[in-house]
Amino acid sequence: MRLLLDSYGEAPRGYVQAKSVSEALNLLRKQDASHISFAENLANGETGLDLAKYLVLLAKDGLIGSMTWGVHSGSNAAIAKAMGTVDFYTGVSDCSGTKYVKN
Repeated sequence: MRLLLDSYGEAPRGYVQAKSVSEALNLLRKQDASHISFAENLANGETGLDLAKYLVLLAKDGLIGSMTWGVHSGSNAAIAKAMGTVDFYTGVSDCSGTKYVKN
């Protein structure tokens, strides 16, 4: 699954959209993501960083595998740092941010 976390607009073809962190987590419980595209800010006050922090915990416990990821709106520094930690826990050997994919 290619997951788009964004509460504004519609997902591009090939993506499943989650408009909140809880909706994204529910989707991830049902199916692994091969790619996650983050928005920095969501309409409900949550952020892409909120989801990234949950992903760190899931990865640390071995509950998710590696994936590509990107930030399609806003600043990506904090999200990139958290996803670098996800990369570390999922066994990606280069955790320098090279998995960032511009959407």
